[in-house]
Amino acid sequence: MSRISDKLNKVSRAVTTPMGFHSVASETNDSPLLLIAGIFSVDIKKVKALDGIPIDAALISNQKLSLKKAKQFVKVLKDTPVGIIINQLSEINNVNSVTADLDFVAFDKHISMTNVERGSIGKLFMIDASFNMDFIKAVNELDIEGVIIDNSQVELLTVDHLLICQRLRGLLRKPLLMVLPPLVTYAELCCLRESGITGVISSKIWSIESLIELRQNIDKLPKNAALRTNKIDAILPNYVGYEGEGEDSEEDEDEE
Repeated sequence: MSRISDKLNKVSRAVTTPMGFHSVASETNDSPLLLIAGIFSVDIKKVKALDGIPIDAALISNQKLSLKKAKQFVKVLKDTPVGIIINQLSEINNVNSVTADLDFVAFDKHISMTNVERGSIGKLFMIDASFNMDFIKAVNELDIEGVIIDNSQVELLTVDHLLICQRLRGLLRKPLLMVLPPLVTYAELCCLRESGITGVISSKIWSIESLIELRQNIDKLPKNAALRTNKIDAILPNYVGYEGEGEDSEEDEDEE
């Protein structure tokens, strides 16, 4: 199992306290949300700066990154799981991602199936606003660890984004991540988590300072707040008796 898969499972899975003389509580991973830092530069110095930030993983988004440079990034970030976005223009695919000791790959629906063959490396599927919602349930059948909502082109989060999260959460059995717009408040992070988001990914415009602030806001989130689930309760028919109904019935019998 890839390390990103293990982290996603810990955040998204609720652990119930054993029965006994203790109150039953819902416990989650130490981090309420996974924080994945987006890497867009090929400058090794900028990547080294991430080593001092408590991120959960890093995602390389530069399509022109060479295999040699990817290996350097993995070495610099040490114990941090590192992944890469692969698409039709990428120089790196699923096969040499394993060679570079990358922990996971992210891809969209246009990637060749040969580039995402089965293996020990983790896989995340990327969708955006143009993705056909009718196909969402079929995503559950893919050999993937999670789904990424790509909001890299969005400047601000809106109610529509939350509705999409809730809709996806109701259809998917996979952990849900989101690429964040440049400015996200603590209140918006709370809403994202309540709507079912398991992890967030910093976009291209984020700086080291803003990444640190994002980490701090994530750590402030209530750790034991239950995620919203689509719980369906059985509704039984209710018989409502009206006053005098029994008396009328007896009078009718007497008349007969």
